[in-house]
Amino acid sequence: MSEEKIDTGISEFIKEKALNPFICYFIVSWFLFNWHPLAYFFLAETDIAERIRYVENFPRNNLEPLIIPLLYALALSILVPIISIPPLYFRDWGTNQYRKLTNKLLEVRYYTSKELKDFRNKIEVETTRKYEEANNNKITTLNKQLQIAKENNLFSEYIISSLLNDHIPVSLD
Repeated sequence: MSEEKIDTGISEFIKEKALNPFICYFIVSWFLFNWHPLAYFFLAETDIAERIRYVENFPRNNLEPLIIPLLYALALSILVPIISIPPLYFRDWGTNQYRKLTNKLLEVRYYTSKELKDFRNKIEVETTRKYEEANNNKITTLNKQLQIAKENNLFSEYIISSLLNDHIPVSLD
């Protein structure tokens, strides 16, 4: 067996155990339960023999530092999944409501190629009809303006010819 396989096997084992919630709960509860001797051991400025003696003589039963964190880890392993059910339920409910709303808003529908061609033709026909209608309106407006201009031109010619003939019209009805 090569060293790489051993290294990856050990790292996989450590990773698997580190991700186990029970082990994490045990480690955290052990640190919390034994914080006083740990703090004295790591933070005291006395010599190492004095620190070890303090930790050995700390007033506790020999199994107490292991059993109580073990019980806390067991209780957390059971209670945390139970406590996390309502938030997960509401998260899933909210996600489902969001999906329903977005599906209603989007109303995704897939069209066949024939339906798409018919839809394009309908749009082209409607667009052409609107352009023709707009052009007809422009033509009608231009024809009205041309008629008014012709009438104004005829009126101007009448006035000019009247002035040239020294005849001033009294009424133009």
